[in-house]
Parts: sequence; C-alpha cells; structure tokens
Amino acid sequence: MKKIKKLLLTTVAILLTAFGPATYDIENPEESVAKMLEPLTSAEKEKFVNAIGKITFKRIREENMSLMEFAKISKDPEKMKELMRCIDGKTVDEIIELAQ
Repeated sequence: MKKIKKLLLTTVAILLTAFGPATYDIENPEESVAKMLEPLTSAEKEKFVNAIGKITFKRIREENMSLMEFAKISKDPEKMKELMRCIDGKTVDEIIELAQ
C-alpha cells in the first residue's frame, strides 16, 4: 500500500512539474526562452526582455567586465552559462522580480 501511495505521489509531482509554467533552462537557453515567451502578451514580453537585459548588465558589473569582455564571452556558451546561472530554473515572473 505504501508503495502505491509513493508511486501516485511521484506521478502527481511529475505531472504538476510538466504542466507548470516554463522555466529558463541553462542547458538550452534559446528553446526555453521561446517556450517562456509563447503565452505572453506584448507588454509581458517587453517586461521579460527588459528583465533579462537588466540581469545581464547586473552580472557584467558584478564580474567587473567591460562590454568588450562581455562581447567575447557572449560567443562562448560555457561562459554564458556561468554568467546566467542565476536565472536557471526560474519562471518569467521570477526573472522579472529578480531584475527589480
């Protein structure tokens, strides 16, 4: 009986996660951002894009990078992962909140 309950709880948890809001995936940023943008209105998309920009510039300042250094890093997927790790797994609302 305990095994059945545990299996049901696990199944429910997986289903809730699968159908929850899209989150930023550091391993596949382009695809995850596309999924995150799909249900948004134009105004929400603008807020989200601005939030990503604010977070990016905040991270650049925290790392004491120049814009030239960032331009070089932006072409390196592994370095960009490290720079943007702070939003990994976050939803649109969480990212917008983080930017403020």
